Amino acid sequence: MFCLLLYRGFRAGRRDWRWTWGLAALFCAAGYSVLDEIHQAFVASRTASAYDSLLDSTGAFVAFAVLWLWFRLRRSPPEAAVAADKTPAA
Repeated sequence: MFCLLLYRGFRAGRRDWRWTWGLAALFCAAGYSVLDEIHQAFVASRTASAYDSLLDSTGAFVAFAVLWLWFRLRRSPPEAAVAADKTPAA
C-alpha cells in the first residue's frame, strides 16, 4: 500500500504511467523497509530481521507489478485501431 501511495505522490495528478515514477516509488518503499529494520535493531523491545525487510520489499514489488498491469490494461487502444474505427462504412 505504501508503494501505491508513493506512486500517487510522484505522479502528482497526471494520468499516464512513467517508469521513473514507479521505480522511484518501489525503491523508496524498499529503502524505508530497510531503514525500519535498522531502527528496530536499536530498540530494546523489538528485533530486527532481514526477512521482514525482504517481505516488505516483495510486497512493494507486487504492488508495483499490479500498478503497472492496471495502467497497461487501461491504456487506450493503439492509434491504428482507432484510425480503423473512424473510417466511414460503405
